[in-house]
Amino acid sequence: MVDSGRLWSGGMATALATATTALVALLVARGVFRVGVWLPDGDRSLVDASLGRLMLISAIAALLATAFLHTLLVTASRPRRLFTGTVALITAVAALWPFGGGGPFAGQVAAAAVAFAVGATICGLLNVAAASSTRVRPPPPRPAKPFQS
Repeated sequence: MVDSGRLWSGGMATALATATTALVALLVARGVFRVGVWLPDGDRSLVDASLGRLMLISAIAALLATAFLHTLLVTASRPRRLFTGTVALITAVAALWPFGGGGPFAGQVAAAAVAFAVGATICGLLNVAAASSTRVRPPPPRPAKPFQS
């Protein structure tokens, strides 16, 4: 049984945490390492990531992941394992995506690090939300056995 309110409040908190993770990762890349974060922009070109856009994309990704997790919790037999595997694959694709275009290699590595940090935050926090929002149903009662002497 899934407590939808608890799951979605965890999803909203995850969206906020994920946007904050993107903010911190971008600030570290630009401020500490002095590297621009280069993201794909349409026709195989890369653009320097804007802070607001990156935070918004991260928050939307967390909300979409919450919807996917909710669907799995209601329908799948091992929902958290399936969710973790799927998010890991999507994170790998997002981390490798910047390497498909041009641009400085350091910026591509920084974009991959940001994608990995966002994906790990989504996966970890939503697994915690799923664990706290699911309750195991008790088995149905057994029929009473007739008295035998």
